[in-house]
Amino acid sequence: MEERLQKIIARAGVASRRHAEELIAAGQVAVNGQVVTELGTKADAARDHIRVSGKLLRERETKVYIMLHKPDGVVSTLRDPEGRRTVADFLSGVQGRVFPVGRLEYHTSGLLLLTNDGDLANRMMRAHALPQKYCCKVSGALSDAELRDVQTRGRVKMQRAKGMPGGWWDVTTAGVSKDAFRDALFASKHPVEKMKRIAVGHLELGPLGPGEYRHVTRDEVAELERAVTRAELHPEGSGEIVAAHGRSKAAARGRNITDAKRSFAKKPHAHKTSMGHPRRPNPSRTIRRETRKRHP
Repeated sequence: MEERLQKIIARAGVASRRHAEELIAAGQVAVNGQVVTELGTKADAARDHIRVSGKLLRERETKVYIMLHKPDGVVSTLRDPEGRRTVADFLSGVQGRVFPVGRLEYHTSGLLLLTNDGDLANRMMRAHALPQKYCCKVSGALSDAELRDVQTRGRVKMQRAKGMPGGWWDVTTAGVSKDAFRDALFASKHPVEKMKRIAVGHLELGPLGPGEYRHVTRDEVAELERAVTRAELHPEGSGEIVAAHGRSKAAARGRNITDAKRSFAKKPHAHKTSMGHPRRPNPSRTIRRETRKRHP
């Protein structure tokens, strides 16, 4: 069956679909000995000989999904020209090549998904309304008015972090720009000092320590795919992480998030966060009142 080249390459785990398109445009892909540069080109993975950067595309690899607790001061890439530590330094023992889905800022720690599933990675990076949850250390004490203002301007939901000292907040985002929340706090003179991502959709970091990783289960992958589908259907974002199986699992999830927050270091770092794109506010509606003429 013929499919678009970028889809075949992404499914094989060589690159994300977006990167595959870049490889095609750069003349790094050949089909049956002919270099292809047109993005709409189709091929049959079972029949055609497809080479990417000179290497023959192999049969479909077993999909691998890794959850890594990215430490502070680590680059969310596999290589860094400046010689800084990368997430690849913490993947010893992982079979096959995986790549990070999106990124966390240099001084942002927490949950980072790595996989060779190009299709899911591409969908996640485009699903800006996919809910994310962070544990944040905010400078100073927010008044009730400031808290309302930050939540409104940043379009996030904030709650005091349980089991953490004062100044720590649980922040839930969905469908907002990566800078909206940080800018709102900076404007209120309460900048973010530390940030740790503890959940993406329903995938939670739990007790995983900095630099540690684990394989994501099939049930977790299926649940994540459902969350991505919901985000695609509702790109405006919900602002909350919706329970997948009702309230019966809320207590267990709460324990996992508390464990993740307690492992958070205390050294402050001001930085930007990694969030989605903002939605446009609906225009205000003007209500017209009709007056009735009185007849004598």
